[in-house]
Amino acid sequence: MPRSRTSTCLWLALGFVAVLAILPGCESKPSAPVFNNPFDPSGPYGGDPLQLSANVVDGGILLLWNQPQGYGITTYDISHSFDAASGFDYVATVDATSAPTNQFTYPDPDPTSVHYFKVQAFNESGSFTLVADLPPTFVATGPALAVNGDPVGKKVPSRQVLLTVTVSSQDSILIAASADFSDARSYPVATPGVGQDILWELPPAAQGDTLTLFAKGYTGSFASAITVRDLIVDFAPGFNVIGKPATVPTRQVDLAIDTAGVQQMRFALDEDDLAGAAWLPADSTLTGFVLGPSAVPQTIHGEFQGDFGFNATSTWDVAPDLLQDTSFALELPDGDVTSATTVTGINQAGATLMRFSTRPDFLGAPWRDYADTTAITLDEAEGLQTIYAQYRNDWADSDILTDTVVHVLQPVTVGFLAPLDGQVVLGGVPLQIQGHSNGSQGKAAIDSVAVDLGDGNGFQPVSGTDPWSYLWDVPRFDADTPLTLRARAWAADDSATAVIGVTVTQLVVAIGDPIDGAELAADTDVTIAGTAAGLLGGPAIDRVTVAVDGQILTATGTDIWSADWHTPAVTAVTPYTISATVWAGQDSLSTQIGVTVTP
Repeated sequence: MPRSRTSTCLWLALGFVAVLAILPGCESKPSAPVFNNPFDPSGPYGGDPLQLSANVVDGGILLLWNQPQGYGITTYDISHSFDAASGFDYVATVDATSAPTNQFTYPDPDPTSVHYFKVQAFNESGSFTLVADLPPTFVATGPALAVNGDPVGKKVPSRQVLLTVTVSSQDSILIAASADFSDARSYPVATPGVGQDILWELPPAAQGDTLTLFAKGYTGSFASAITVRDLIVDFAPGFNVIGKPATVPTRQVDLAIDTAGVQQMRFALDEDDLAGAAWLPADSTLTGFVLGPSAVPQTIHGEFQGDFGFNATSTWDVAPDLLQDTSFALELPDGDVTSATTVTGINQAGATLMRFSTRPDFLGAPWRDYADTTAITLDEAEGLQTIYAQYRNDWADSDILTDTVVHVLQPVTVGFLAPLDGQVVLGGVPLQIQGHSNGSQGKAAIDSVAVDLGDGNGFQPVSGTDPWSYLWDVPRFDADTPLTLRARAWAADDSATAVIGVTVTQLVVAIGDPIDGAELAADTDVTIAGTAAGLLGGPAIDRVTVAVDGQILTATGTDIWSADWHTPAVTAVTPYTISATVWAGQDSLSTQIGVTVTP
């Protein structure tokens, strides 16, 4: 139920006080009641009938207290503190019962910290027991102890374990294998609150044995509670063929091995042969284990010598790949028609070798190393061609697989070498356009090549055919401008066209105010303003400069710029030239206008 937990100190009609169970904020001692009951500090129980106790149990702190009956108590509030002098924080509310005692478990306490607790009783009206001035119940938890990085796991495959010990406040750690700490080793705490790694060697043991570690923290002569960690010996290393394939294409396989706790290992194809197999140093990989020659499922047996003092065995089943699940297909354009001299084969097989041919007898087709894709050369003739594929491994040869392609002779082709599609070119600068072309195989050679530069002048003849070139005087524009370039090649009655897109860019600067031809009053302040743009993909604009008949003015801004000019006090109409120059890296561009200043 919701209630206000304030610092007001109340005597209930019962006149009782919580012993060792005090909420924060009510620390003054009240006057003694005029009646006598179990909660009276001067009564027969000394005001401490709840008798709160705390013990570290299974990673938590178990609080136990008595439950006086007949006083209308409905709930108990639990509070906690790391420093009793600085106050307590509310933790939980526990319903009262008719049992002699009640309990609450404080979960996940900070390791090796001193924890203070108080409990306070409430009745239905929300009145509560007095806050006693007696010391609160306290307990110091043991260190947090993780084994091989696991804070709760119990199984260990090796005597060599990595302990990660965390304490909150102690300055030293004591670790032992016996409950009386007679064999304990002490370690200084490097950083409280941070896990500290300690290498620990367990004693020899048998499979399934339980080994126990004990740890506690110390500050001077004050010791924390003891952390107890039971560990179960579980030395059962496994291994597998690397990748865990269902079948293997070769007699030689590579094994991946779990080496935790392994000192030596050996392998054989028969359990009876393990005793005669040579011991090998522990290693996570064994390369080139040789299977038997028979193309039947086989079992690999492994034996492992563990550092606990006993050996363990395990097995791995492996089956030869008899190439019964293979596939072959050609990667072709729509319609399965191509004019290319080679096509790409897509392979799926548990093979080590493969071969391809346009002949069913594979005459002249050598075996080559297996790959998932491969280039296959077509016959020069036009028409439907069948490609034959076959795969091989240490166990078997596959059936012959086929796919077909329609081969046509190479048509007329033409293309650009420079510029490339999507390239940015600089306006006002000559550019050498270059390309290639090719005539139909077995037909006519290229007659001519021409380019259309997107300027409305149509196709212009170029120099050469393969390669060909054209010197283009790239135009200037007022802004970045996309253009479409076309190249066309002719071979007798056949032709082909290639299309690319480029963007023409250049520095741009414009004077917007005053306008060209404006008349300005003499002896007045005038703002000269304009805009500028840099090269697409090029260097940023460094600056803009402004001059009036050679007089340099200070300009501010780049994309939008301005400069102040005080017109001369002329006595007659006088013309002036205003120029603006944009600078970007090594490039610059100027523009100018004419104005007149009138008296």
